[in-house]
Amino acid sequence: HHRAPAVGSQLTAVAWKQVRETGPLALMAIGGVLLITAIFYLSNKRLVGIRDLGEAMAGITTMVGCFVTLVTGIGVFLEDLKPKVDDFWRSRPVNYQIWFGVKFVVGAAILVATFGTLMLFAYFLTDGSILRNKPHPVSTVGFFCLIFLLIYTLSMATYCILRQPLYAAVLTIGLLIGGMFAYQWISYYFFDGLLSGRTGWILLLLSQIVATALAWQAVKRNWQVAAI
Repeated sequence: HHRAPAVGSQLTAVAWKQVRETGPLALMAIGGVLLITAIFYLSNKRLVGIRDLGEAMAGITTMVGCFVTLVTGIGVFLEDLKPKVDDFWRSRPVNYQIWFGVKFVVGAAILVATFGTLMLFAYFLTDGSILRNKPHPVSTVGFFCLIFLLIYTLSMATYCILRQPLYAAVLTIGLLIGGMFAYQWISYYFFDGLLSGRTGWILLLLSQIVATALAWQAVKRNWQVAAI
């Protein structure tokens, strides 16, 4: 009867720690996107309409979102997997599955809420022309959020294995670019460039599942590239 409150308080502490680490970055990202968008509008207000403003905001949000999610993913376990800190965690009776899950979900939820809201606002400013064919706003914003989530998870996984932030960032970018080229190559040579939008969703979801499993196994089994 005395252990449940302790576990609950530990999970709350882990969640709050992640909020304090990710929250400031998310707030800075929101401020940065709004500031850059405002500067763009004020410097071109005679030539820029509302739709142009929305498209600019969508592009700015995409660039800022990719960078912030990359940094945030690396930062999720940046402190926890340092040698002495990692040894301490592994010497304690910690439920790694819950510990990993809380940190992962809290960080992901903050990022999705942040950039999802910005993209949704940009979507309505453009009257749905972000993807040129006016799909449902939930579908459009959800697709962008999945991309941000994949970057977040991949950078987390690569850091957990490499334990070097710079190498993890480079590898994550390389995997993303390689994945896009592979998608285009397969689409062009095997499907005459006509892969459906549903296929893109499926591939994104599969990539997310693989990246999440890789990150979890890296933390659980303490994988790391010792030579780096």
